[in-house]
Amino acid sequence: MLPKSHPDLLPVHGENDILPEHLDTPVADLLRFHNLVAPLRSAGRPRLAIATCIDPRIVLRLPRGFAYVLRTPSIEVDTMDFALAYAAGVAAVAAICVLGHDECGLVDLGGQRDAFVTGLALKAGWSREAADECFDRSKDRFVVGDSIENVRTKTAWLRERFPRMRVAPLFYGVREGRLLQVRE
Repeated sequence: MLPKSHPDLLPVHGENDILPEHLDTPVADLLRFHNLVAPLRSAGRPRLAIATCIDPRIVLRLPRGFAYVLRTPSIEVDTMDFALAYAAGVAAVAAICVLGHDECGLVDLGGQRDAFVTGLALKAGWSREAADECFDRSKDRFVVGDSIENVRTKTAWLRERFPRMRVAPLFYGVREGRLLQVRE
């Protein structure tokens, strides 16, 4: 969990809070739709790709058709590579947002091993051996150390992969349901 007033997270309470690099982009539109409750005007076509976590507490207010929202544990952008390439190449989205969040269950992934294995065995019908193997094979890839640093790392990877696109790091406060900008 991160403090509400973390120095690397910049709130958006009004139009003047939107960082200059986001102005006149779909990133600013997302901030307006979600935080500033701007009217949800028709998007016409997707303008943004949002790479975020599978956490169901991340609920975004945006117009239908405005964005591709791609979800994977710990925002594993390399597993979204083709979907993001499609959004950029075919749909011609103008920007990509990397959206992390606080209170991420994957921060303490190692401490959830027993729940993971037992849950798969009892609720999903997996053998304990298969559940153990799945956890061991995937835990290092999906564990999140620092949620903000995770967003920065994924943003840097995407900027390398899509050098002509705007890639913006954002953060979601699950208790407040608000988007924050990540200081770079």
